[in-house]
Amino acid sequence: MEDAEQEILLCLFQGLKDFRFRSSFRTWFYRMARNRAIDCLRRARSRERVRARLTLGLWNRDPSGPEEQALRREAEGTLLDIFRSLPSGDRQLILMKDVDGFSLEEMADILGVPTGTVKSRLHRARAKLAEYARGKT
Repeated sequence: MEDAEQEILLCLFQGLKDFRFRSSFRTWFYRMARNRAIDCLRRARSRERVRARLTLGLWNRDPSGPEEQALRREAEGTLLDIFRSLPSGDRQLILMKDVDGFSLEEMADILGVPTGTVKSRLHRARAKLAEYARGKT
């Protein structure tokens, strides 16, 4: 909690130079504080998932032989290449939903677009990912 407060205050201090009076200060500060709080919650969720995976041993399932390890590394590299080939906006949507675990409503709030727009963009991003994967195999 204190980390979030400190991060919000630091962001406020650093962001004051960018405040252009296009909205009220209260509105600007609320949006900035909310976004920082969401970032802190996301990092906390991510740390919890990592701890859970380590506890459950999900990352300790290495293939036994060197050949299996090489095949796994090659497959992981191919998947990363496919993911990296997506436009950054598509990567962001997939990461927010499937890795960070945000709901569609949370994503819409963060991105400042309607929920339906997030749904359609996410659907198109996943379709592109599947298409790119089919092309690589």
